[in-house]
Formats: sequence, C-alpha cells, structure tokens
Amino acid sequence: LLGITLMSGAHLLFLLSNGASYVPFLANTIIGLSHSCFNTAMWVAPAVLVDNHLLATSYGVLEAFLSAGYAVVDLVIGQLIDKYGYFAQEVFFLCFLAIGILITVLLIL
Repeated sequence: LLGITLMSGAHLLFLLSNGASYVPFLANTIIGLSHSCFNTAMWVAPAVLVDNHLLATSYGVLEAFLSAGYAVVDLVIGQLIDKYGYFAQEVFFLCFLAIGILITVLLIL
C-alpha cells in the first residue's frame, strides 16, 4: 500500500507540475522509493502464498504477466501520448494506480 500510494503521489506531482524544473527530480526519486517498496512485496508474495512444489512455476507466471503488462502498457501509452499528450498519460497512470489502491484496500479488509 505504501509503494502504490507513493507512486500515485509522484504521478500527481508530474500532472500538476506546470513545467517546474525541480519536479522531475523529486517525482523520480519518489518513483524509485515506491518501486523499492512494491517490488519487495511483489517478489516475496509467491513464497508466502504458494506451495513449495509450485514455487518456480509461480515465479515464472508472475514474470510472464509482468512482462506482458509492460509490453501492452508501453503500446497503449505510446498511442495515448501521440493522440492526447502527456497529460493523458499521467491521467492513465493515476487511474490504474487508483484501481490498485482500491484492490489493495479490499484485500486488506
């Protein structure tokens, strides 16, 4: 939850920066911290949730979905930027992060 909240704050900073020169440095630092939090939780989860005899398969499936997601999102973001600009990109990321926060909170409850 911490990682996804930090990431949302960084993208909100990008969205509302209005061209300030210091914002990319600050926002990218926050994104780095959020990736550290998120990746730490994500790669530990299969070891906690899956039986030992399926552990290698679960890591393979996790990596496959992660790589497919990167590939598809890169294509979508490229089209989005070409048609609507960088504002639409940040709105896209913030919408997905909001969905992620909602799912995380529902899983915690």
